[in-house]
Amino acid sequence: MSLRLVAYICMDLNLSVRRLASKLMLLLHCMYVHSMIIDC
Repeated sequence: MSLRLVAYICMDLNLSVRRLASKLMLLLHCMYVHSMIIDC
């Protein structure tokens, strides 16, 4: 396995993790706002 390939895979994984994290943050934010609205 070449070093370039490993670096490429790591970059790809990093992007995927970031995308997933941003989706999770958005979901948590929506749930938080929704619960606040229900509390009111």
